[in-house]
Amino acid sequence: MNRGALAHFVNPGSEIDDGDFPNFRTEQGHELKSSLNMRGEIMQTDLGAFNGGGPLDLSRGRAAQEHVVDVETTRIQDDGTIAVDDEGTEIATQDTDILHLEGEFIVTNDTESDFAHNLIEDATGGTLVNSELDLGTFAEEYPQADIWLGGFYDRDGPVEKGVHIGDLSGDTDAREFIDEAAINRLGVENFGYNGRSLKFLITESGYVDIYDSSVDTLEFVRFLHEIVVPHIAN
Repeated sequence: MNRGALAHFVNPGSEIDDGDFPNFRTEQGHELKSSLNMRGEIMQTDLGAFNGGGPLDLSRGRAAQEHVVDVETTRIQDDGTIAVDDEGTEIATQDTDILHLEGEFIVTNDTESDFAHNLIEDATGGTLVNSELDLGTFAEEYPQADIWLGGFYDRDGPVEKGVHIGDLSGDTDAREFIDEAAINRLGVENFGYNGRSLKFLITESGYVDIYDSSVDTLEFVRFLHEIVVPHIAN
């Protein structure tokens, strides 16, 4: 796993325990289940907690939650009109992979997996929040990295928001749009890390995607811990 959305603990709780799942709830007359399985591979890392603690366990698993969806059927009638029939509801399941770095953060497939946060909170007694990143300080800390994409907003002037694709490091005019505004996404390349030259996308909402399939799960988590997490703004 080398991409996903970051959420960090503001209260770490205790060791993760998925033994009490599934959870049950009722919605529109349907009994629905949600479950968390974190019984897969567990790796002990040398990543010390930010408060100076010892080694941290990294676990990988899955979360899933049932929900009710409306079912519609579209058909073409003999006179050529298009009809949409409401056929009621059915149960669908949303799921996500999860990386859990003990007491520090989790990573899910995307920024639409808040249900997984709730399940992790149930399993740890901790409190998670979606991580918001300060990409301005990130760009300032790594001026040697090449920026190939920049999304901006809240800029004074005729162009208040937008996305620039191209070599922002070599385009002074384009770079001004980024430097003078709030940044909501950066595409970075030629970023030196752990003997590699990485290309990746990082967003203000906490999504990180490394474009290198040889970066494994442990290296991805290390990258998040060392490079990304220090720029959490909330």
